[in-house]
Amino acid sequence: MKTRALRRIVTRVRLRVERARLEYVFLLIALAWGVAQVFLVPPLQVPDEGDHWFRAWALTDGQLTADRQGMITLPGVFTRSVDLYTRLVGTVGALPISLEGQPGFSGYGDLFNGPGPSDNTRVVSRVASYGPLGYLPQAAGVGLGRLVGAPPLVCFYLARLGNLFASVVLLFFAIRLAPFGKQLFVLLALLPTTMFELASVSCDALTISGAMFFTSLLLWASARVTLRRIEVALVLLAAALLLNVKPGYEALVLLVLLVRPRQVGGSRRYLAFAAASTLLVVGIFLAIFWLTAIDARAPAVGGAHAQLLFILQQPMDFLGIVWANVSSQWTNWTTEGIGALGWLTVTLPPVLYVVVLEAGAVAFMFMGGGRGYAARAARPARYGSGRGVHHDGRGPVCLPGANGQSTGVLPRPLPGSNLAIAPVVCLRNPVRTKTPSNACTCWSLADSDGAEPADADLGLPCLTPRWMVPRHRSLHADTPVRARVNLHPSA
Repeated sequence: MKTRALRRIVTRVRLRVERARLEYVFLLIALAWGVAQVFLVPPLQVPDEGDHWFRAWALTDGQLTADRQGMITLPGVFTRSVDLYTRLVGTVGALPISLEGQPGFSGYGDLFNGPGPSDNTRVVSRVASYGPLGYLPQAAGVGLGRLVGAPPLVCFYLARLGNLFASVVLLFFAIRLAPFGKQLFVLLALLPTTMFELASVSCDALTISGAMFFTSLLLWASARVTLRRIEVALVLLAAALLLNVKPGYEALVLLVLLVRPRQVGGSRRYLAFAAASTLLVVGIFLAIFWLTAIDARAPAVGGAHAQLLFILQQPMDFLGIVWANVSSQWTNWTTEGIGALGWLTVTLPPVLYVVVLEAGAVAFMFMGGGRGYAARAARPARYGSGRGVHHDGRGPVCLPGANGQSTGVLPRPLPGSNLAIAPVVCLRNPVRTKTPSNACTCWSLADSDGAEPADADLGLPCLTPRWMVPRHRSLHADTPVRARVNLHPSA
C-alpha cells in the first residue's frame, strides 16, 4: 500500500511538472533573483568584472577591441577605479570580499564618480582576446546611461541590468524550445553561479545563455518534421553570433549534425546548411582573432603555436596533464560550477551542493529520453471520467491541447516510429480559428500513400483530459489540410 501511494504521489508530481510552463516559472524567479543581485552584490565583486566593465564602456566610445598593445582608453574619471583594480588584481590576484580599508578606497560613489584628471587614462585589458559581441548588452545599458547624463556608477548598474535581461531572454527561449529535459535546463539556468554571472557585467552571462539557447535550438530543430527557411536562417544567425562570444565555444556548431537531410530538403541542401554553419562560425572566429591580435600575445605562456605543437608532438603527455588537472581539481570545478561567489572565494553550505546534484540527477531521470512530441501523443488520453483511450491507427483520435486549446495538427508517423496516426484528428478550440469556445474542430489529413481522406460528419466527442498536450509542442503537418468540420461535443 505504501509503495502504491508513493507511486501515486510521484506520478502526480511528475504530471504537475509536465503541465507547468517552466519557462515562465524560470522567468519569474530569474528576474526577481537577478535584479536583487544586481544591486546587492557590490561592484567589481564578480571575477574579472572590472576588465569587462572597462571593455563595455570603451565599446560605447567606439573601441571595438583593444589596440595592438592590448590597451584601451578610458576617461580620466576612471583613474581611481583603474588604479585600485589593477593594483589588487596584479598583487593579490583577486579582489577581497570588502574594499573597506584598502588604500585609495573611500566608497563606491567616490571610486566611480570622483573627479579625475582631464586627460584620458589607458589600461591593459586582460580580456583583449574577446570580441565585441559579448559586450553589446552591457554597452546598451552604458549608452543609455550616458545618453541621459548618468554618472559612471549608475551606468555600471545599467550595464548589469542590460546583461541580465539579454541573458534571461535567451534562457527563457532555450527552456521554451527544448523538446525534452526542460527541468534540467531550468536547473542549470538557476544555479547560483549562473545567476551570479547573469547579474554582472561579465560576458560570461551571454556565453552561458547563448550556449544553452543554441543547444536547445538544435534539439528543437532536430525534432521538427521539416525546417523552413526562416528556421534555417535562425540557426545560422544563432551559430554566428552566440558561439563567438568567447573563444572555445565554436565547437558547439557540430550540433547542426543533429539535423537530418530530409528536414532541409535533401542531401545537397543539408551539406550546404552544414557547410554554411561551419564557415560562418569559423569565419567570424578568424575575424575576431585578427581584430584582437596584439603584439604581446605570442610570448604569453609559450604562445598558441607552441602549445599546439606540444599537443601534436606529445599527445600522451598532453592527456596526462589533462588527467592530472581533472583528478586534482574536479572538486573545485564542481563547487565553482554550482556556486562559488565573489572572486570564487565564498563557498556555499555543503548541503546545497548535495541538493543541487540530487536535483540534477532527478531532472536527468525525468528528461523523457528524447521521445518528444510523438511519444507523448502515443500515451493514452485520460479523461475526467477515468476512461483511457488508446489509439490503434484504425480510427479517429482526439487530442485536446493545454487548457482546452491546441496550436497545430498532428503529423503523420515519423520515419522509424511505430506510432500510427489516423487520417482524422479532432482538437478542442484550435488556435487561429474562430470556432465557438465549446466547439471541436476536426482536420482530415491525407494518408502517407496519398489516399483521399474521409469527409463526413464523424460525431466525435471532444472531452477535456487530465493529461493535455502542451501548446508549445505543436508540430506542423507535412501533408496539406483537406477538410475541416466543426462538431459540437455531445458530452
